[in-house]
Amino acid sequence: VLGASIGGFSSPTSETTNVGFRVAAVIPEPTVTAITPKSGLNTGIVNMIDLAGTGFQAGATVKLTKFSQTDITATSVNVVTTTEITCSFNLAGQSLGQWNVVVTNPDNQSGTLTDGFIVIADTTAPVITLTGANPQVIEVGTVYTELGANVADNYDTGLTAIIDSSAVNT
Repeated sequence: VLGASIGGFSSPTSETTNVGFRVAAVIPEPTVTAITPKSGLNTGIVNMIDLAGTGFQAGATVKLTKFSQTDITATSVNVVTTTEITCSFNLAGQSLGQWNVVVTNPDNQSGTLTDGFIVIADTTAPVITLTGANPQVIEVGTVYTELGANVADNYDTGLTAIIDSSAVNT
């Protein structure tokens, strides 16, 4: 003799009972575990080359949040895999300090990396170093050839020094 009991409703074997139920998959909320780079200057665009975590879905959105500040919404969001996102943030003029990194999936579940990103100011001027002898000795009536310069900066790369020597009167 067999019987069934589902959700408090029981049926002896002599009766047939149709009991409806629905099985729903539970999709876990995303997690955000790391971001590369971890900081950016408040002077322009920063590209996130690796926002890492779990449970990212196609169509996810990304933003930076900070108490009493307007959220910074990411652009060019690309969910590479369920564990990696790339995106860009415009940090021009944004408040300095730590910001939370928030990923929200299309099902409205979200994950946050608290204080995961830092907006910083570049307060160090680039260093320009002239190439060649110092001082340069140029004889009157000879052709002046600019030897160039090198530029180094603590944040920006690929800088080029341009020296205008057109006003040199030899």
